[in-house]
Formats: sequence, C-alpha cells, structure tokens
Amino acid sequence: MTRINPDANDQLVWLLNETSGAYRNTGVLSPNNAATDLSITNTMIRTGAGLFGGNCPQVPGTSNFPTGSSATRNTIGGANAITVAPPLTVSCWVNLRSYTTAQNQTIFAKEYRNPSISGNTWLTPFNCFMIGVGTGNGGGDWFVSHAQNTSTQVIFTVTDFPIPQGVWSHIGFTHDGSAVRVYLNGCQMIYYSGATQLNTVATVGLSYTDGTNGFGPWRVGAITSTGSANKEEGNVQVQDARVASIVRPLSYFQAVYAAGVLPTIPGRTAANQYFKLRAYDTSCVTPTAVTWVDTQVSLANAPVFPCSGPYTNPEVLDTWFV
Repeated sequence: MTRINPDANDQLVWLLNETSGAYRNTGVLSPNNAATDLSITNTMIRTGAGLFGGNCPQVPGTSNFPTGSSATRNTIGGANAITVAPPLTVSCWVNLRSYTTAQNQTIFAKEYRNPSISGNTWLTPFNCFMIGVGTGNGGGDWFVSHAQNTSTQVIFTVTDFPIPQGVWSHIGFTHDGSAVRVYLNGCQMIYYSGATQLNTVATVGLSYTDGTNGFGPWRVGAITSTGSANKEEGNVQVQDARVASIVRPLSYFQAVYAAGVLPTIPGRTAANQYFKLRAYDTSCVTPTAVTWVDTQVSLANAPVFPCSGPYTNPEVLDTWFV
C-alpha cells in the first residue's frame, strides 16, 4: 500500500514501525530527538503486520486483563512537553480488532496531566484530546474528545458509521480554534443533535494543561494514570500517527485513504502532495505574477524575481497527489 509522504506541516510523525528502542518522531518538530520519543511501558507486540509492508505495534487490549486500577497498563507514550496549537490536524491508521462494551478503547490520545505530578489523579477533562472507541451500539460508537479548558471536555460522538473491524482504517480530526471536524476513511463524519445532523462541534480553544500538573504524554494504549478505574486499552494496531499544524481539507483525507487501501503500484512506495502556486512581484510597476509547482506552500522554490521582489504570499491554484 502507498503512504502519503509527510510535508512541512507535519510537526509530529510517528510511523511506529521500530522493533526495538523508542518510537521516533520524523516530523519537523524536534525529529529523532529524545524530547519527541515514545517509549513502551509493560508489554507491547512490536511485530504486527503494518499497513505499509513493515512492522507496527499491536496493543494487547482486553486480552490482557484484569480490569481496575491495578490492571497491567500496556502503553506507548511520551513527549509530554510537546504541544501543537490549533490550527491542527491529528490522524492515524488503525486496525480495530474487536468492539467491546466493557470500557472505552483508546486509539490515539494526549493525556491532560502528568500522572507523576498529579498523583495519578484522573479527572475531567481527562485528555487534551482522545480518538477512541466507545461502548454504545454494541461497542461500535467512536468519538473524538478534547479539553476546552481546565474542567471541560467537548466530545464529537459518531453513532452511525462505526470503524470497521479487522481492516486498516484512516481516522482523524481537525481543530481550527473554533470548530472540530472528524473523518473516517475519506468521509467527513456527522453526529445528531436531536433529529438535526451536524458535522462540526463548536469549541473555544484547546487546553493542554491545568498549569499545575504538568503535561500528559502522547499515548497509544492504556491510560497511564492508575486513578482511572478502567485502563481503556484498545484492541488495536496503530500506525503513522501524525499531528500537523494546519487544518487538512476533506480532499486530503480522501487521498490518504485511497493511497493506503489501493494496491501498490510497482516501483512506487510513497506519494506526495503537489501544489500549483502563484505569487506576485510587488516591485514591478504593474505587479507581475509567476507560477510554479512545489510540494510545499512556501516561497522557498519560487522562480527568480521578474523585477526585484519581494513576492506576495503564495496562492494555491491547484493541488493533487502523485
């Protein structure tokens, strides 16, 4: 299967294919740095069959009970101090092995507090954000939650489009500072307010910490705080978790999903997003436009100035994936 290559907006990218040592970030924010490493606590199967031909972690999930605060918590976590402010897009690939009505299942989250500082306190808003599977509709419901402030979380719950079992799915959400949108397999999700269908949840922001208990870890697997009665350890495989400093459009989610599920083209192992860009040289008597194609929206590879510059900010005229 084909992987859409990260771009300059992808701040954190954990491919999660290492079979030893830490899981390393290859995004633009502190890449290959201990500050952005994710490490395993307790048990994790590291040699699951990944989507892109390599390995991926398989979370033990409900096969590794008992439940309760004393349960063994199998987690991939770390990079506590690392945050990305909205606008942002959070996404990953997930292979959900089963539904359960016993507890929520974590797919990808960032906890709100550092349990070593908070004394393992587990209180609302629980996570800065969480993509998880719920217990409604036989375990088929799933949701995106995020902390709006130090005591409130906002939740977007999908009740009519469950994450399929036993196949790889691409899942994610965007947060533009005032609204959250949620995506699954190239489709924008809806939820119901009474009989009304809505596709955004309003919010006033995104809170990463209460200012007292530090920053919680980015996490795949169980809740690290023993103050949580349930460990919410998902029956999942997860790969290519990303946090981008941009609101990705629906077309991006469609392209990532299509590339990931269609057969691999011989000789092609990755895909890039291309942009047709335009900017104007403001030093000309009449502002003069230049156009070019690039894999990033920036002036870094713009043509030479028709006059003496500078250019205006680049406009995106078209975009496609190859």
